[in-house]
Amino acid sequence: MSGCQLYLISPPEVGGAFPERLERALAAAPVAAFQFRVKGLDQHQAARLAAPLQAICAAREVAFIVNDSVALARRVGADGVHLGQGDGDVREA
Repeated sequence: MSGCQLYLISPPEVGGAFPERLERALAAAPVAAFQFRVKGLDQHQAARLAAPLQAICAAREVAFIVNDSVALARRVGADGVHLGQGDGDVREA
């Protein structure tokens, strides 16, 4: 087997049964990182949804990456942030 690992990206809805689905996905194959990609939520809601997913990732030593928000990544102590065009300056991140 090669040294390849997966980079997973969350669906828009990560509540409900999604944490259990994430646990199964992380157990199924080698995963390097999980990107928390939810849109249209304030930071409080996003942080609340991120917490259980981040704990699942940490237990499996999978990097937890926040999409588009340096502020949210800092707030939750993420392993990194994915910045697209217009999401901020890489040097500031």
